[in-house]
Amino acid sequence: SIIESGMPIDLLFTDVIMPGPLKSTELARKARERMPDLAVLFTSGYTEDAFINSGRLDESVELLSKPYSRDALARKVRHMLSNVSQRGYRTVTGAYSSTLLPPAVREQPTRILVCEHNAGIRETTVDMLSAMGYHAMSAGDAQTALSILASNLVDILLTDIGLPDMSGTTLAVHAKARFPALNVILATGEASVTDSTTVTLGSARTLIKPFTFEQLAAAIKSMPAKEAK
Repeated sequence: SIIESGMPIDLLFTDVIMPGPLKSTELARKARERMPDLAVLFTSGYTEDAFINSGRLDESVELLSKPYSRDALARKVRHMLSNVSQRGYRTVTGAYSSTLLPPAVREQPTRILVCEHNAGIRETTVDMLSAMGYHAMSAGDAQTALSILASNLVDILLTDIGLPDMSGTTLAVHAKARFPALNVILATGEASVTDSTTVTLGSARTLIKPFTFEQLAAAIKSMPAKEAK
């Protein structure tokens, strides 16, 4: 009923097993008949559900297995909505000048560089930032981060303190020297940051690992940068 009302919908997220006469697969089929670009994400705690064909998931199906974490959900939704957004952006820009696009399309999202040596933490952080609507880049060490900063516009540097080639605070000091407007968030597993170089970082924020989605969002929103408010 909601779909047929004409309400704009980007993503249908449904359990595989639903009460009533209408199966979730039929719901998805009917929804896509009305909205061809609609993203559909199923969730299930059972491998024997309707999508498993000869032990393999059908190629057209996106499935999030239960139980899932908040981060896993954010990562999946971000991926699917990103694909929808890219298709929609090409359609709009093909017909209109960029000056006619609504502000939400014209404006650049806040650009955040994540420097973290642990690949799992790095990927999860990037996924969380993307789910929040930020443009996230990543580096596994300080030298790579400096190279990215030299060739890309970056609003916020979110760096782990314990990097393999230099400390994150030293990286932040070098980066701030070259790009004074850059904001810094220091991530650490310690209760407090004791590195003396943090004195020169001014408004730098600190995140204690492991941090939650909400803690990351709060740290970014506390930045003085106009885009991060």
